[in-house]
Amino acid sequence: MNWYKRAQFNDEPPAWDFPEADHDYNPNWDYEVVIPDEKLIAISEKIMNEINTKYMPQIGMGKAKASYIKGKPGALAFYINGTALYPVFVIDLENIRTSSEECAMENDFDCEKEIYIGISTTLFHELGHAIQDWMNLYPDEDQAEEFGIHLHEYGEVWNFWE
Repeated sequence: MNWYKRAQFNDEPPAWDFPEADHDYNPNWDYEVVIPDEKLIAISEKIMNEINTKYMPQIGMGKAKASYIKGKPGALAFYINGTALYPVFVIDLENIRTSSEECAMENDFDCEKEIYIGISTTLFHELGHAIQDWMNLYPDEDQAEEFGIHLHEYGEVWNFWE
């Protein structure tokens, strides 16, 4: 696939390596790729490992990979259209932390737990979009959101595409 490459960097962006993929997409082409807080990365990597070892085999897709970006205010993550079988997610962990902290403070919830929930449901939501793309379904935000929440709450894949 020939991807649109628009990014220009003064410094080298973090390396991107996804040899398992059947595409050559690189998030550095379209996003400001960053290295966020190590604690947030650890949570994200734990969830991505769960996606790749537990859920992707059940669904029948290849490995998924996440890249960390600095998005626009309020933007949490995106699934990269066209990468379906080996999906790429770009995720702004700092925006997720900010929105999770606000939610925790407003509702008197545990902040660390809210950050974990925010990262997991966001990645699971983006996985829902990857499935929609893979199955040639129309991108449906409500369906992806329901898929992400169901996967987080019950730990099982909701086969909305069947």
